[in-house]
Amino acid sequence: GGVQRYIQNVRYEPGSPLALATQGAACIQADGGIAGMPGFDRYLQAWKGMSKESIDYYNSKQPQPHGYYYTADYDYFTRNEPERESIFAFDATIALGLSACNLLEKKKATDGEYFHGQEHFEEFVQTTFEGASGQVVIDPVTTSRKPESALYVIFNAVANAPDEENLISFAVDPTVVHQSAGDGWQTYKDERPFIFNNNSTDPPPALPSISVEKNYIGPAFRGSVIALAVLGILSSAFFAIWTLRNTSNRIVKASQPVFLVLICVGSFLMSASIIPLSIDDEIASPRACSVCCMLVPWLYTTGFALVFAALYSKTKRVTMLLSHRSFRRVKVEAKDVMPPLIALLFVNILVLTLWTAISPLQWKREFTGSVDVFDREVESFGGCLVGTDSDFGVPYIVSLLIINAGVLVFANIQAFRAREIHTEFSESKFIGMAMASMLQSWIIGIPLLFVVYGDPQAQLLVLSCVIFAGAMAILYLIMGPKWLLRNKRRRLKKRRMGSASGLEYTNHADENNVPPTRRVTDENNAPPTGRVRVSGVDLGLAQGGSERSLTGKDDGTSNGGGSFSSTGGEGIKVYQHEAERKNTLLQINLAAVKKERDDLYKEMQGLLKNAEKTDEEDGCMVKINSDVLEQSLRRYSEPGDESDSSDGK
Repeated sequence: GGVQRYIQNVRYEPGSPLALATQGAACIQADGGIAGMPGFDRYLQAWKGMSKESIDYYNSKQPQPHGYYYTADYDYFTRNEPERESIFAFDATIALGLSACNLLEKKKATDGEYFHGQEHFEEFVQTTFEGASGQVVIDPVTTSRKPESALYVIFNAVANAPDEENLISFAVDPTVVHQSAGDGWQTYKDERPFIFNNNSTDPPPALPSISVEKNYIGPAFRGSVIALAVLGILSSAFFAIWTLRNTSNRIVKASQPVFLVLICVGSFLMSASIIPLSIDDEIASPRACSVCCMLVPWLYTTGFALVFAALYSKTKRVTMLLSHRSFRRVKVEAKDVMPPLIALLFVNILVLTLWTAISPLQWKREFTGSVDVFDREVESFGGCLVGTDSDFGVPYIVSLLIINAGVLVFANIQAFRAREIHTEFSESKFIGMAMASMLQSWIIGIPLLFVVYGDPQAQLLVLSCVIFAGAMAILYLIMGPKWLLRNKRRRLKKRRMGSASGLEYTNHADENNVPPTRRVTDENNAPPTGRVRVSGVDLGLAQGGSERSLTGKDDGTSNGGGSFSSTGGEGIKVYQHEAERKNTLLQINLAAVKKERDDLYKEMQGLLKNAEKTDEEDGCMVKINSDVLEQSLRRYSEPGDESDSSDGK
């Protein structure tokens, strides 16, 4: 072959790098045949015995563009050995002829002497015979010769002695051969064995086993980030269920339950995107990893679109309500602010669909370039690569980043404009904090991803923390205050009811015709000591049995038969008429009304403060709204004024 001829024709200085590298080199090739093979020996005998008539006939069939190039001299076949290509070409021609003869014999036995090309081809792929190059077997799938049926020869390059110019050349001779019909590799003609680079027949020691560091994520990191995902999923599900169960509650209703549920669903999807992010080829096939690669942007982008479209819609709704030019009732329903949400969701899904259909993310493992002393790759890492064989996926990633980053910035601007709006549950403040937290997580996390690129564990940790921090900041800043306020009011209601439950009524006289009674006891059914306060109302009970009326006026009379009396360890019994019982309940309710009045007073002061900060172009509205607020405030006394409460009005 060409390699053998090249090595034989070059000369090197003794001890030069090329001379040292060539010594003991091996060349393996498929050969046409060697002496001793029956088919090759017959072919070689016919080659050497070509007569002049045969050579003239051969030359007459060859094209002669220049009159001589394809023609052969009479001594050509005796002077030259056949090339391996000519032997393979001879066997291919014989295979075509034998298949035609076999097919013709079959045709004569059936319907005639003619056949077409398809029949000839089908017979050719089934042809097997002993050719000049050995046993010829055709592969019906590739329609070419089966590689294992050919003869393979290993040639060995060994240095010759230096010549008169002190340069060395190399002899390239066959040493071992392999035949499919033989017993594996055998020494060629029982000649010299293979000479290795160290000029001995002993093979060098085998290379040490290679250990490739694949930089898997590992169970510890995978378990940690999945725990974050599960925490986010459970938190989102909890707040979604809580919202659906409390849709009639004033706190939830005022915040539009449909937007709260969308925020929970979006946070759920964002947290769930951490799970496919933690999958690599340590626990899944490359195909499954590729599916997980594309699942991450679908889950995160869809969840992000739901969350921020809902937050923007809520901020827009608050702005529309509180920037109205009159104090008339204004109702802004969910459908009035839904278009931005639908538009953002549609655009994200459209880009994701095109990305998935045209150039999806693919999981691939690549070597880092680290090699051992034998120049073998020893380190690799796997990850999601953009596109199958190009960077066609980059435009889709850039489009998603521009769309959602723009929404994030715009939503933060909207929240900043509404920062001074005081709503009932301070929702605008928490919306602004949530949006700022998400923006901050992106600003910190994205540069860190570039810093840790190439380290799968660090990449996973940073990306998971960015996703988790953003999702939980939104979820807990929006839902947490509502849940706490709901529980606070529930505890306050229970405390108020518990305070009133210390008064036990009987609506009928006893057997001695004693009027209906009320007993004031503590939770252990023990008589109270000192003064008794019910829902903020001081009933003025004195210790030691001193009589005091329910209104706090100690006139020493029974006021219609009702008075406080001490019975020692058996408790305090209070006898009174029905009218006096109703008066006590009225005082309890009055305390609650006073507290609500104080809260309303503070809220109206906040509204007045907002009105004073309105732009100059709305000065007319400011003046009208301020006058209305000031008139409303004058209808209430300052908190703590007891002038209208002591007499139970």
